[in-house]
Amino acid sequence: MIIVEKRKFANISSLHIVKQKNIDVQQPLLIFWHGFTSMKEDNLQYAYLLAEEGFRVILPDAVHHGERQNGLSNNQRELSFWEIVIQSIYESEKIKVDLNNYFPFKKNDISMAGISMGAIITLGALTQYDWIKRAGSLMGTPAYTDFALMQIQHIKQASMSLPISEEELTGRVKQLKDFDLSLKPDLIKDKELFFWHGEKDSVVPIQGVKLFLEEFSDLSHIHVEIDADAGHNVSREGISSFITWMKGQKAPVNEMSS
Repeated sequence: MIIVEKRKFANISSLHIVKQKNIDVQQPLLIFWHGFTSMKEDNLQYAYLLAEEGFRVILPDAVHHGERQNGLSNNQRELSFWEIVIQSIYESEKIKVDLNNYFPFKKNDISMAGISMGAIITLGALTQYDWIKRAGSLMGTPAYTDFALMQIQHIKQASMSLPISEEELTGRVKQLKDFDLSLKPDLIKDKELFFWHGEKDSVVPIQGVKLFLEEFSDLSHIHVEIDADAGHNVSREGISSFITWMKGQKAPVNEMSS
């Protein structure tokens, strides 16, 4: 039986998903972030399937989303995209630390993954935390700076007013370099990565992933799947591939029980 319970870790609204018989057993941990304008409940299918495979899964709500929605308009939330991403990166650490007060998990077997914005959060977190052993990106991009510049162009073309000056905007984009994994590819040479992306994705273009992968002469630690027909929507096959990859990454039971 799978348990799905609402919890707050570090005061962050989350779902905790685990096999009932394993609730007090040390298990590999996965923190899985949702996409922009989505919420934690939208990813229960991932959590349920991975809990069946022996993972302890945490689905947090990002700030301004789900139970943490505070009345921002869609335009205001769009303009807050990178603030949400960076705050979620820091909150990933807080969740991990607070979770340790309640449930056992393997400290050397922690994964992070997400969809779209959640994948972007995940890839940025790799620039900050050594404790992430493996990471899954479904429709994300490691190229923070390039993607931010594309978003700014989109906002200007849509005639949306920017609440800050051009000078301040330039400064904020520069700050993203600290989290831009495409500028720090060496940080993941000892990590296992999964990328799934649609070739026709116009929301988070695949180019950032392709250019990032060109940095590596050895891709043995990176699993890449590109769906030639997909846009910005993870296919059923993509979900299945991610679950299979995570299952293959999990340590054998005798290693997990120590």
